[in-house]
Amino acid sequence: MSDPTPPRPDHEPGSQPAHEPGSRPDHEPGSQPAHEPGSRPDDEPGSQPEPGISSGPASGSQSDPGLPSGPASGSQSVMYVGTSPRRAALCAQALRDQGYEGPCGSVEAVFRPEFLGLAGPAAEGWYFGTAFADPDGVPAAKDFAAAYRKRWGIARTTPVDPYATEAYDAVHWTAQALGTAVGNLAESEAAGVANSLRQQPYQGLVRQYTAASRDTSVAAIIGLFLWQVKGGVPRFLGEFDKAAAAGT
Repeated sequence: MSDPTPPRPDHEPGSQPAHEPGSRPDHEPGSQPAHEPGSRPDDEPGSQPEPGISSGPASGSQSDPGLPSGPASGSQSVMYVGTSPRRAALCAQALRDQGYEGPCGSVEAVFRPEFLGLAGPAAEGWYFGTAFADPDGVPAAKDFAAAYRKRWGIARTTPVDPYATEAYDAVHWTAQALGTAVGNLAESEAAGVANSLRQQPYQGLVRQYTAASRDTSVAAIIGLFLWQVKGGVPRFLGEFDKAAAAGT
């Protein structure tokens, strides 16, 4: 398993991947369709307003991001906790219109081209936490990024697909577990692999993988990464806890 290039069955050689970390074309690995099975789009008649940052009543209209009145008057920071890029963009625009200049952030579900496109200049400075890294920003993953681009004919300026590096790590973690099961002469290879995954962490290219419980606030952010919109483009800041502590 020396070739650091994971399979990419959804792309023919020479095709182009997502043009920016956080983007979500329909064919992108790890992306989700515009409408999940059983879900309703934000503007479908009868759909329920999505929870956001509001601490007061929201009008529920399609143009209302659900902000309390005058958030700039007392808030030190704003966290949008919904999952709709469109409503997050409306939130960003409303905050900008009200003169709010404090830090803003949201979750990975919002980290999409739709948010950047609709929010425009109001997206500037927003932070996002994700479970995927930019391998170009991780020294140990730079060779993988180069091999990935070479294998799929991707330009150097085109970002590696989200979760490509994590998928590569996951395959190697599983291979490590299989090797341990075989070495231990496990009666059931499947059970041996499962036990090894639970008991043996794996240091991948971008993070350490473990099946241990994450029941503390500190453990919960291990393996998360921080991004910020700068100049209208998402920029990778590194591991969440370290980047946040550095005040990036």
